[in-house]
Amino acid sequence: MTGFGTEHLTEWGDFFAYNPASRHRRRILTAWLERFDFKTVLDVGCGDGSLLLEFKERFGCKVFGLDADETPATKALHAKLDGFYALDISKTKPDGAFDAIVCAEALEHMPDDAGALANLHKLCGRHLLITVPGGPIRRTDVHMGHVRHYTLESLRAKVEAAGFTVVESFAWGFPFHSFYKAMQDVVPGGIMTGFGNVRYGFFQKAISHLLYALFFLNTRLTGCQLFLLAEKR
Repeated sequence: MTGFGTEHLTEWGDFFAYNPASRHRRRILTAWLERFDFKTVLDVGCGDGSLLLEFKERFGCKVFGLDADETPATKALHAKLDGFYALDISKTKPDGAFDAIVCAEALEHMPDDAGALANLHKLCGRHLLITVPGGPIRRTDVHMGHVRHYTLESLRAKVEAAGFTVVESFAWGFPFHSFYKAMQDVVPGGIMTGFGNVRYGFFQKAISHLLYALFFLNTRLTGCQLFLLAEKR
């Protein structure tokens, strides 16, 4: 996901590798994909493509990335993918179709999310996997470039309006992820300085591993992280 002012979050390698919420999102998305037979995956808002490389190694599938643009820092990793598209998915789309499409933490950055979902419907062979934030838009979220947050109801409605059938959806994260998000907002600048675009040392890794372990205790009944699995109608 790019387009966050002067900074490219696609270059925040350790942040996405060790961030406990990112790791749990990857875990849940991977568990969903394990249920399906597929040969191709498109990741919309793929960043540096590291999630796709995990999918390629685990499933032996062909992997394709899409993001608003490409930087020198991400180009080398994108070269390891089976294809990469630099475009605005809300306005246009690449040719072809993909068995599964992952759209993780991307829709909340797009002013025209309905246009993006319409194009994803055209590209989708069968399965669409989405994660987005819910709850209030905090100062840290503004810093990260969020233009909206969702409820499960609003997310389901937009996905179904685009021509998909929702198979499963849930809100995740209470209590530990919810508390973590609230604490981020106390010192948003400090969080970005200490855990943003930096190389992680022992302290950052230890905190991240501790939070990752605690997050296994979060409920799927409520929270400010939303997951949705849909099929093309």
